[in-house]
Amino acid sequence: MNKENLRKSPVLALAAALFSCGLLWAGEAAPGSSAPVQPDAKKLYKANCALCHGAQAQGNNAMAKMYKVAPAIMNLSGGDAVGKTEAELIKIITDGKGKMIPYKKKLAKDQIEALAHHLVTLRPPKAEVKTEAKTEAKAETKPEAKSETKP
Repeated sequence: MNKENLRKSPVLALAAALFSCGLLWAGEAAPGSSAPVQPDAKKLYKANCALCHGAQAQGNNAMAKMYKVAPAIMNLSGGDAVGKTEAELIKIITDGKGKMIPYKKKLAKDQIEALAHHLVTLRPPKAEVKTEAKTEAKAETKPEAKSETKP
């Protein structure tokens, strides 16, 4: 590409300038650095997930209504999502699930991994997490009241 083409196309000139400054991220190390650039999970979440799952990952009820799904499905900081491992979240983000689209063609593997890790950090402390399994286990351990009947 010669200078004449860059002068004629401001978009190409801007892209060339950003690329040469290392501002266009391609998952490579920044110029002069041997460390790989880590994806910014918060920015990725805001750009790809927040519309449906809400800015705080607690769900977007309007989107749940539009997609005709339970609002709890949209909540990534509680509910069913709390029981998912990071590997399960990576698979869901990669391949999609239900009405959620797959992101394998839109995001790089390291971006998907960063998003999954970010979602895990949004969970409440373990002491506050209540799952159905724990509730059921507690219900099974409670002794049932015995009714005595006299013949």
